Amino acid sequence: MRRAILALALAAAPLTQAQQEQETFVFRSDVSLVRVDVLVSGADRRSIPGLTARDFVLFDNRRQQPVRSFAAEEMPLDVLFLIDVSVSMKPHVARIARASRTALRTLAPGDRGAIMVFDRRSRMRLGWSDSLEVVADGLDAVVEEERFNGGTDITRALLDAARYVQSTGRRDARRAIVILTDDQTERDRNEQRVLRALEDADAVLSALIAPDALGTGRASRRPGWGDIILGPRYPGRTPGSMRPHTQSAGTPEIARESGGDSLPVEHASALQETLESLRQRYSLFFSVPADAKVGQRRAISVELSRDAARRHPGAQLKYRSQYVVPADWAPPPPDAVSSGDSDGAESPRVEPTAEETPAESRPPQIRRRSSDETYGSRGPDPRLGVPAPTEPVSASGKPKQSTGGWREATEADIEQAKAAAEAKPKKKP
Repeated sequence: MRRAILALALAAAPLTQAQQEQETFVFRSDVSLVRVDVLVSGADRRSIPGLTARDFVLFDNRRQQPVRSFAAEEMPLDVLFLIDVSVSMKPHVARIARASRTALRTLAPGDRGAIMVFDRRSRMRLGWSDSLEVVADGLDAVVEEERFNGGTDITRALLDAARYVQSTGRRDARRAIVILTDDQTERDRNEQRVLRALEDADAVLSALIAPDALGTGRASRRPGWGDIILGPRYPGRTPGSMRPHTQSAGTPEIARESGGDSLPVEHASALQETLESLRQRYSLFFSVPADAKVGQRRAISVELSRDAARRHPGAQLKYRSQYVVPADWAPPPPDAVSSGDSDGAESPRVEPTAEETPAESRPPQIRRRSSDETYGSRGPDPRLGVPAPTEPVSASGKPKQSTGGWREATEADIEQAKAAAEAKPKKKP
């Protein structure tokens, strides 16, 4: 009996501050919300856990925006492994494949992996799978079955990978591409085009780079590693020499600009650290500002709050710096948009409800459409409680031509409505 009473008491106990905060900031899918995934790490490159929505300050086109929703590690992850199978890459791919079974344990139930390989062209090896064992087997199969004798077009491969993630990735999941490459391409580099494709796909790029692409200049020698990973890259050439007619594709720079990171393959736990950095991110959601336009690219910046910066001096934040206003977003009606605070941040407009305001003091609700206010092809959003428009009629009784929209009632309209109300006989109590 006492245990039952105790259980009821605990159930009725008020939520702690952390629980209340978790209830306040929850993930929800909405086309009017933009998600920004932020990695916060200390000087030791380890991610900083335990932050909340109030520890971040977010800006859209330099105007501060409130964080509407917040998520930590509970969001699922879709990660596409993009593997360079050109000449000399086989030992590097073999090393990553061997490390994958341990590294993939970093992922959580519900996460998915896929595998795409490329040389001069791209091809899918494995579609999305939530079985980490299947993904690890797929990486082993790349080592065993690919010929590793082709050239390289990294820019094309990144564009193909971004398109695949954009078209098949889950909308309510974080999206990432992990590329393993030596960063040497036979084709032209186009960093801005790749970055735009990653923004369209809402994906971050993380890169595992073969040693010479990072400027090691010679084959490194570490105990137990030998020439399998860091030996001569091309038969008949001295260590550190580059393939003729190739250039850097700018992969590390693209990864950094997208909010990701790049690590050398010689890093003992490169794959595991990369997956941890993708998994241990904070997701901040904010509303698309009313002045945005569909298809517009807008700048994002994120900072730690003053209190959080004091608690974590020297912390570094990595996130994508732009986003594209989604095609299915529609701006709110002009009269539903608040003017904002002096610092540019949005602030909700609080007005008394109909029940709180006496009927005598409420102005009559007269709304007419105007020619300079339009909702586009979608029309008024019924979720906002906007009534369906009616066609205005001219003095001759014929319908007027109108482009849609609403206008506020004029003073003359209000006075006329008040006079009509006063003329009506009042009901006896």
